[in-house]
Amino acid sequence: LTLSANGQEVIREYYDIARTKVKYEYQVDNSSKAKNGPYKSFSTTGTVYEAGTYKMGKKHGEWKGYDEYGSGQVTNIITYTEGAMNGVYKQWCFNAGKMFLCRDSYYRDDAEIRTKLYYPNGQLQKELDTEHGTLNNYFEDGKPAEETINGVHYSYFQSADGPRLVTSIRIDTVPCAIRYEYEPYRTGQLVGISFCESGTEGYRSFDYNVIGRPVCHSGKEGRTCLLDST
Repeated sequence: LTLSANGQEVIREYYDIARTKVKYEYQVDNSSKAKNGPYKSFSTTGTVYEAGTYKMGKKHGEWKGYDEYGSGQVTNIITYTEGAMNGVYKQWCFNAGKMFLCRDSYYRDDAEIRTKLYYPNGQLQKELDTEHGTLNNYFEDGKPAEETINGVHYSYFQSADGPRLVTSIRIDTVPCAIRYEYEPYRTGQLVGISFCESGTEGYRSFDYNVIGRPVCHSGKEGRTCLLDST
C-alpha cells in the first residue's frame, strides 16, 4: 500500500507472488474503503486492459477497454454516471485481423435508448430506437430484412450467395393480423396461413405441404391433419 497525493490508499494486486506483474491498480477512500479515483487493470503482458474512474465505489465518467493482446487498440468505450450507464457505449470487434466499429449505442440510467450494430464492411445491420419504438434489420448488402410497404409487413431471408426471399407477410387487420408463412429453402413455397375468426380473438391456421395443399388445420376446436396429404 502507498498513499496518493490526496491521502487515499493506492492498492495494487499482482499476478505473481514476486509482484512483478500488476493485475489491478486503484485508489480507495480512507474512511469508507470504497474505490475512489483512477482505476486500471492490466493484461498478463503488462498492457492496460481497462481504465476508468470510480466515485465512492461506483463507476463514473468514461471507461475504456483495450485489446488484451497488447496492441493498445480501444475495444469499447462506456460512459457512466455514479454506476449507471449514461451516454455513449461504443464497441469495436475483430474480423479478418482488423478492428471495426460493430456497436454504437446510447444509454440513459442503464436503459438502452438507441443502438446501431454494423457488419464488418461498415453496413448497418440493426437499428433500434426505444424512444420512438422502431427496430430495423438489414442484410450485409444493405437491403432490409424487414419492411412495411403500403401497410403490409414483409420479412425476408437471404443466404450468402442467394436472392432475398420472403419468409412471412403480415397484413394488420381488425381484430388481428392475417399472416402468411413461406419456406425460403423451397423457393418461397407457402407453408402456413393464420388469421382471426370473424369477430373473435381466436386464431385459425392452415399448414401446407410441399405441393401447396393444406394438410393441417388448427383452431379453437384443436388441431386436425389430413391422412392423405398428396
